Amino acid sequence: MHRILKKKLLAQGTWLMRVEAPAVAAKAQAGQFFLVRAREGAERVPFTFCDWNAQEGWIEFVFLVVGRTTELLTTFEEGQELLDVTGPLGNPSNMEGVAGQRWAVAGGGVGLAAQKQAETGDSGDANALAPNYLRLSQAERERAERMKSEELK
Repeated sequence: MHRILKKKLLAQGTWLMRVEAPAVAAKAQAGQFFLVRAREGAERVPFTFCDWNAQEGWIEFVFLVVGRTTELLTTFEEGQELLDVTGPLGNPSNMEGVAGQRWAVAGGGVGLAAQKQAETGDSGDANALAPNYLRLSQAERERAERMKSEELK
């Protein structure tokens, strides 16, 4: 069982959750993911690490409410427990050779959830990779959506 340490509504339908998972946090690396099963009989769903702390034993993720399982996750409160957290899974991002260079992380919405770990790398030093970010404001996202819908006409 994995206790929910923090649950925060970031925007309509977008949540941040911090969960106690010391074994997962101890081995997590940027670019990997994990599976969550909220309760017995529920499906396992994958999430990307947003942040983690191996010393304190927690992992953090951001999710959009898009289906039955993510809707179920919103019903859990801080202090309650999720049944399973499995991971880390997948291959970590290869950041070798980019230390001290300029690079960009581009994305929108929860696509930038993992940017912090890409920024700090495994060292936890935010200055280690000196990134530049392209973050779209709400107005820029709305403009892009209008342009996309006009192209479809």
